[in-house]
Amino acid sequence: MGDRPTILVVDDEQPLLRLMGTVLGMDYDVVTAASGMEALEKVGQQAPQLVLMDARMPGMDGRQLALALREKQGEDIPIVVISAVRDMPSWAREMKLGFLAKPFDIDELLSVAERYTHVDNPGPS
Repeated sequence: MGDRPTILVVDDEQPLLRLMGTVLGMDYDVVTAASGMEALEKVGQQAPQLVLMDARMPGMDGRQLALALREKQGEDIPIVVISAVRDMPSWAREMKLGFLAKPFDIDELLSVAERYTHVDNPGPS
């Protein structure tokens, strides 16, 4: 289904990565990565329309990944930081990134995806 927007989901917590992949996969092509380095490799292979990423990951954290993505892709790809860390909303605003607070519910996740990819859900066809 190449006409669907692609979302890259980056999180080192496998259960959350699988959940977001499953939920978003109903309406989007989803590519997942368990680390910042893996995310950069996947962006090099196929530019997503949206990146949803955890703020705290081992190795390359969300701040470093956002900077690397901006350096590699410019500001063309919307990035949404997903975190429970208190200072993340202000940092995300400074970096011109979106923000989704953990814990989030499925409707919030879908709303963020729709907002940044501008996809209307036509329902089953």
